[in-house]
Amino acid sequence: MSDIVGQIALELNLDSSKFRKSLKNLNKTADNAAKSMKSSFSGALKKIAGVAAAAFSAAAVVKFGKDCVESAASVNAANSQLSQTFGNLQGNAEAAMKRVADSSGIVQSRLQGVGTSIYAFAKTTGMDSANALSMMEEALQVTADSAAYYDRSLEDTAESLKSFLKGNYENDAALGLSCTETTRNTAANKLYGKSFQDLSESQKQLTLLQMVKDANQLSGAMGQAAREADGWENVTGNLKEAWNQLLAVIGQPILQAATVIVQNLTSAIQTLTEYAKMASNALSEMFG
Repeated sequence: MSDIVGQIALELNLDSSKFRKSLKNLNKTADNAAKSMKSSFSGALKKIAGVAAAAFSAAAVVKFGKDCVESAASVNAANSQLSQTFGNLQGNAEAAMKRVADSSGIVQSRLQGVGTSIYAFAKTTGMDSANALSMMEEALQVTADSAAYYDRSLEDTAESLKSFLKGNYENDAALGLSCTETTRNTAANKLYGKSFQDLSESQKQLTLLQMVKDANQLSGAMGQAAREADGWENVTGNLKEAWNQLLAVIGQPILQAATVIVQNLTSAIQTLTEYAKMASNALSEMFG
């Protein structure tokens, strides 16, 4: 009996030793994390004017750093999505987005997410790359004009258009048209000489987009983005996007450091958890 107790005590002591060592390593990792974050953030802040940096309170600095990291992560994800979606056609896609941005007075990066998602959706309907790119550019221009004409944000209008193209016809009013079975059939017969239900999926998307374009032309919305390039909704939207891009640039070095730190902390916590389980099991065997 004494041998068994002695063995359990020895195992418990070893597990406890591992637990304390792991806990010590975790504390060390946390200290290093704090120092690394401070160093990375200080380096990033040096890129900003000294007067502006001095004006931040401690809480504002923390929030600013958090915003930088989140913006950097968001922009990285968007750029990755763009690259994966278009592949070798990325240059063509960016050129198409630039044409719409230049003609509408919109910061190009505001169009990136919308354009990427519309192109990807067009491809899933069986549309070839050339037609999908063409549809994307037309859809972006329609979105810009509709947003300006109906005094809505570009982002909200884009969501309405994407939903409409996917078959949610109740969004027709938000886009300034009436989409009934009759109007869909009329548009389909005009473009393809058959009823809407007989069209392929890609033809349906092109028909719906043409309906929105026709409605914009009839209402006077076509070209409205260019006419209202200096409008409040657009210029504030551009400012918000420009600020987000600036935060992303500043946040890149912080994000890189933070990613490594979080990975190390996660690994340390997982190790600590395993040692804690071992110590708990030893206690259960002793008193169970």
